[in-house]
Amino acid sequence: VDAIGILEAGLAKAPTHVKMVYNLAGARLQRGEVAAAKARYEQVLQLDPKHAGAPARLAEIAAYEAKQAAGGAEAGGGAAAPASGPQPPAAGAKDPNH
Repeated sequence: VDAIGILEAGLAKAPTHVKMVYNLAGARLQRGEVAAAKARYEQVLQLDPKHAGAPARLAEIAAYEAKQAAGGAEAGGGAAAPASGPQPPAAGAKDPNH
């Protein structure tokens, strides 16, 4: 069973569940879906402005996007980074707030 599918189904029932949004962002990031992960981490901060983990992940994504832009590649358009180039930041599975 796909973790993203499970999390998406859970969020359909509880769209403001911060931990599920955070975990979905991490799952998207692990797949290399940088833009989708970034949007979900931003959603976490909208739901919980004091969230401990989301700002760090967004900073990692920003650094990754800056490296991509400096290299002339498109930054995080939702596709996985090529194996030979810079990889998206690793997603932390654990939510530091829970």
